[in-house]
Amino acid sequence: MTLESLFERRGGRINVIHCDTREKAHRLLKRFDELGKKWCNGKSYLEQDNYNCYGEDTCYTVEGHYSPHWWYQNNNYPIVEFDEIDDFKGGLFYPLNFVKRGINKLWH
Repeated sequence: MTLESLFERRGGRINVIHCDTREKAHRLLKRFDELGKKWCNGKSYLEQDNYNCYGEDTCYTVEGHYSPHWWYQNNNYPIVEFDEIDDFKGGLFYPLNFVKRGINKLWH
């Protein structure tokens, strides 16, 4: 499955993507940004990753939200593992450039 295919609801629910590492979170959020998506508050995904809140349990929705894995699971949201998304298979297909943009200081 592709990341763009996840923007379509399944069973009336938005799709959720689980990122068990900060690297995966950065790669996902960078791709969201490339697709013109933003956090639900209108800010760029490149400004913050919110990974510190839930660490390896962090999940992101395709509509600009994040919560822990257990919350989405308990509320019957379809959860996709980052590694299942074709866009990210085969290495760093979308390499990070957060350091070049001066954003890395927010994510330490």
